[in-house]
Amino acid sequence: VENDQEQGFVFVGKDYNYLMTDGSSNLLNIIKSIPAEQRNLKTPSPLVLEMDDSTHFHGEITIRYNIPTYQIDEKQKELLNTLGFKNQFMAMENQKQVFYPFTIIRFKGKIYQKADNQKIQQQLPTPY
Repeated sequence: VENDQEQGFVFVGKDYNYLMTDGSSNLLNIIKSIPAEQRNLKTPSPLVLEMDDSTHFHGEITIRYNIPTYQIDEKQKELLNTLGFKNQFMAMENQKQVFYPFTIIRFKGKIYQKADNQKIQQQLPTPY
């Protein structure tokens, strides 16, 4: 990105790139710490970004941990807590209440014109 002065998570669009500046380290920590099969991204598709002005946006991403709380050991609970999974939602499974951890990542960012030859430093192994 412009003189390599800013770093963060990038959403690649058709005409623009959306650089997540605030909140990107939280998202990256979760992606690196929790295997893809143990988490779900819960966002509208396409992702909804609210514009603050012509070049800045904000939004939120909800990530759900796919293992119910009663099956999580203390070490994993500690990791989830460190990663921000401090909320739980309830689902009914076999007529029982089951709770799953989730986190909401609120982020801000900047919009950049898409470059012709983009260098992608690190691409996610599993696209969302």
